[in-house]
Amino acid sequence: MYRSPDRNIWRGRTDKYDGPDGARWHHVIQMLDLSRPIASAAGERKFALLGFCSDEGVRKNFGRRGASEGPYVIRKMAANLPWHGQSSVSLFDAGDVLCPNANLETVQRLLGQKVATLLDTGYFPILLGGGHEIAYGHFLGAFAHCPDKKIGIINLDAHFDLRNDPHAPTSGTPFLQIANFLAQEGKPFDYMCLGIQPSGNTTALYKTAHRKKVKYLEAGTLFQLSTAEIEKVIHKFTKPLDHIYLTICLDVMDGAFAPGVSAPAVMGLAPQQVAELLRIIMGTGKVLTCDIAEMNPAFDQDNRTAKLAANLVFRIMSELKPTK
Repeated sequence: MYRSPDRNIWRGRTDKYDGPDGARWHHVIQMLDLSRPIASAAGERKFALLGFCSDEGVRKNFGRRGASEGPYVIRKMAANLPWHGQSSVSLFDAGDVLCPNANLETVQRLLGQKVATLLDTGYFPILLGGGHEIAYGHFLGAFAHCPDKKIGIINLDAHFDLRNDPHAPTSGTPFLQIANFLAQEGKPFDYMCLGIQPSGNTTALYKTAHRKKVKYLEAGTLFQLSTAEIEKVIHKFTKPLDHIYLTICLDVMDGAFAPGVSAPAVMGLAPQQVAELLRIIMGTGKVLTCDIAEMNPAFDQDNRTAKLAANLVFRIMSELKPTK
């Protein structure tokens, strides 16, 4: 189910004496209804925020419910962000994809259709989750947009999310779903996961990662490597790729910084480390589309995690380089 954007969400402060220099996101954002034909954004830089209001995959994965409200609170925290964009940059709210009847497979396909529509018409999608089941639908949309291109996945996450569940997709299965989909299409599975926690992944998951030739760096390794060493690893992975689908699970960050997630991490990354990874990845000029997953306001404290998520959206927009 698709829900058109709601202008009433975007409310915030107005610094009336600052003129245009005091603009915030709620002043400049435009509504983009994907239930209607949309004009091409070719030649301009247009960012489109699309919500994925589902935690059905989290429920099936025995996680903490509440992530379905994630897109709403991220928007609320983003409304007051300062607008630093130029006249050639525009921001749109593209509404939400909902999962009202527990039919996750159908919703993932619908999400893919909306993502493909945005990409086909020249928008840069930034998806707001929602459980990490967002990843399978998101990838389907990216693939539909450019099936002849080599799309790699970079996942900032404490978990591989490669769980094998033959009965139903969950928030723990999306990247194995993608691997199986690509195998059917005769395409390679290029997947890198940064921030993995050994205490959060079973031996079975590590074996699946090795069998699928997944590239990964554990959180402890990231603590020890220099920025130059991390850049070398990421650039080696991205060099043969045409595009990158970047997905950020908020539980990659330590629970002290991000309590409002479905599965909080212990000994996770600090926000500054995630920001540096984001700078490196966006700097490749190959990022096609992004999402932020597992925002769970039911367990947040003082909107701490929601503000982090909104800041990541801000940084994605600030760091984006033209795709090569």
